[in-house]
Amino acid sequence: MNPNGLLDKIMRSICDKIEAHVSEHSFTFISKKGTFCLKTCVYLDGISGNYRIAAIGEEPINFSTFKKVDLFSKEGIPGKYELLEEYVKHGLTLTTSKNALTRPEIRCFGSENLSNFFNGYEQGILYSLFTAAGAVGVIFK
Repeated sequence: MNPNGLLDKIMRSICDKIEAHVSEHSFTFISKKGTFCLKTCVYLDGISGNYRIAAIGEEPINFSTFKKVDLFSKEGIPGKYELLEEYVKHGLTLTTSKNALTRPEIRCFGSENLSNFFNGYEQGILYSLFTAAGAVGVIFK
């Protein structure tokens, strides 16, 4: 047996399991730590090309001064994939233990809800987003 395969099986058996229910309006992340529902938007502070993320999935305190970006709007927004990466990373950060020694495994539900935006590539794109955010793997249900 491949030693890397054995190690992978062991790590997957002890890692956190996170459910991610995805739609164009919100992602809901569920783990032992709790349930977190984030609207699929980010709020940006700054000017085009030189911005920082002020809030992810929820309105900042003084949201009138920030630009709201809907991640699944048809509007062409430069850097949207990078914003999606930060969005997913934030969701995983909320649901994983701070002292976790392993990366979480994601069980993703509802990927077909995003087919209008990803044109049939939703599982591949979501897999890339979740693994870039730190997941050890993604299982689509």
